[in-house]
Amino acid sequence: MVTYKKCYCPRINDYISAEEANHLFIGKDTLGNIIQKKLFSNNEFQCAEDCQLNLTCINIGVDFSNPENSNKIKPYFSNRTGGTHSDSCSRVKKLVAKLSKSHIQTKYYSIHDNLIKLDFSIEEGFLEEKKATKSTSSVTNKLVNSSSKTISSPTNKENLKNKTRLQHISSITRLIDLYEEYKINGLNGINFVNKYNVPINFDDVFYNLDSHTTIDDKKFIYWGLAKCFQKNSDQLVLMFTHRCTYDGITSFLSTILFKDQFIKNRKKTLYTKLEKLANNKQEFLLYYFGNFTQNKGCIIFRTDNVKFFCITVLLLFSPFLRQNKRDGPQRQSN
Repeated sequence: MVTYKKCYCPRINDYISAEEANHLFIGKDTLGNIIQKKLFSNNEFQCAEDCQLNLTCINIGVDFSNPENSNKIKPYFSNRTGGTHSDSCSRVKKLVAKLSKSHIQTKYYSIHDNLIKLDFSIEEGFLEEKKATKSTSSVTNKLVNSSSKTISSPTNKENLKNKTRLQHISSITRLIDLYEEYKINGLNGINFVNKYNVPINFDDVFYNLDSHTTIDDKKFIYWGLAKCFQKNSDQLVLMFTHRCTYDGITSFLSTILFKDQFIKNRKKTLYTKLEKLANNKQEFLLYYFGNFTQNKGCIIFRTDNVKFFCITVLLLFSPFLRQNKRDGPQRQSN
């Protein structure tokens, strides 16, 4: 689910954030002070001034100055209509231009001059590489995580292992961001090949669990609608909303989230957000990089390292949970 920090509003002839849109819709500011109501519908937002893609402001109309609404998700813009960008969209042109100048090498894929090469095959899924991750780019942009750096001269093998794991997850998160853009506009001008330089479809890499009913042992990036519910005061259950069949078992794909693991890995804020989603019974988009196994008649997420459980699974949530929203283009002054 691609989200946008700002979008263009023709009624006010300017770019605004979702929070600003909500204020103008309900006629109140953050503190509850009365302001002029300027927006009267949720269909007054578009991607950019030169793009007619209609965007929806999720949770518009909620008065967040009311303490009773403190647990609700803050407003954000998203493409709920399934529309596409206009050919003239400056946002898409800017993204493709940045990709064309990027040179990125990660464990699972590389990007060089409009070509994305994935260490992947349809028959086997993602293939493991023995080399450590290296990631560089000739441009500074939001597709490249500034915290991803080449590791050199490690003094502690365990630290090297931990840092490498974090980089690998970061690289997959960037790939998900690309796929989110690809689903909307196709990323015209960007080509995808497997490790043997055979052209592939980007959709082959991402396994949609909302439209497939069977899974196997292959490592894909699985995605679909998901939900959380409270198991007890210290545990949440995370599951995809559609049943699948694996190894003769038909069940929901689920896993248990432990609060103490989130705290230990400095992800308490993320756990709190998931608790809010559970309390509100709100579904959300989930990406999971890995595969599954079965245990006592249940199909569960397979994770390689318990210590990094909340990192390997939960950094791959939809962008609004990862706080990775895209800035809208700036309005040109005359």
